[in-house]
Amino acid sequence: MTALLRMAGYQDENSVHTRALRELDNQLDSKLFASAITANITTSGKRAADLLSLTATGDLEICYFAASYLSHVVPEIQLWDLPFLISDRSDGYDLFDGALGEEIRSKLEADGHYRVLGCWDNGFRHLTSSMKPVRSRADCEGQRIRTMGNAPQHDRIFSAMGFTPVPLDVRELMPAILSGAVAAQENPLTNIWNFGIHEQHRWITLTGHLFGPSLLLCNGRFYDQLNEQQRENLDNAVTMATTAQRKYAAADDESITIRLAETNTEVITLNSAQIDTFRQAVEPLVEEVLADFSPDIREQIPL
Repeated sequence: MTALLRMAGYQDENSVHTRALRELDNQLDSKLFASAITANITTSGKRAADLLSLTATGDLEICYFAASYLSHVVPEIQLWDLPFLISDRSDGYDLFDGALGEEIRSKLEADGHYRVLGCWDNGFRHLTSSMKPVRSRADCEGQRIRTMGNAPQHDRIFSAMGFTPVPLDVRELMPAILSGAVAAQENPLTNIWNFGIHEQHRWITLTGHLFGPSLLLCNGRFYDQLNEQQRENLDNAVTMATTAQRKYAAADDESITIRLAETNTEVITLNSAQIDTFRQAVEPLVEEVLADFSPDIREQIPL
């Protein structure tokens, strides 16, 4: 008997996440699963954040979502969101897949709502602005920046940088940009390109201030009820999809950098001294977050 596997996300077909969902689907045995993918639930009027509740309740079997939105459930996720923590993808993967990642997965799965299937590459995040180029903290002053909804640590990070945070769901991002409700936002290059942000924001500053994962989440009850053969096939499909997704993310950074050079946007690369001014601005926040955790947790952070 086949199991119905409904998967959904909040980005369109060019997204590194949607492509990975397609790869996951391709790896499933059609004799074991009947699958369906909704690439972008926001086109039907839902909020992107609804993916979390839909998967927890079993209205969906699988979704991906930025881990940052679950820091209120598992405080250790804040450690993945320490600004300027990761500068190399391989270091990020080691952090996501290592002991801290295992602890976070265990805590997320404790209430039975979710099974954490994997950590996907949510990209190095950069700043964009329609107001002026951002090269220093002073350039952030007076700019309203869209931040992730329900991720309070992000608001604190961008406040420390000098911005005025405006938390918004992904569904509300482009309307806020188009209306001028926000002058700035932050996202990986793949999102900046695919959402068309570069067409509205002339300046893109390559800060790489955050590198966090998207969690691939499965409804816990659904996963537990799979038979051994189905579970093995799903786990193998996730492994293949995760490998592909991480390659897509790295490749998009390279290809979109080239594409942006052919547009009217100005891509700003900061020198080490300029990056240090931002790092120093958020250093008290980093120390405050670290102080909330035990030494054995803190020693897993590559500071």
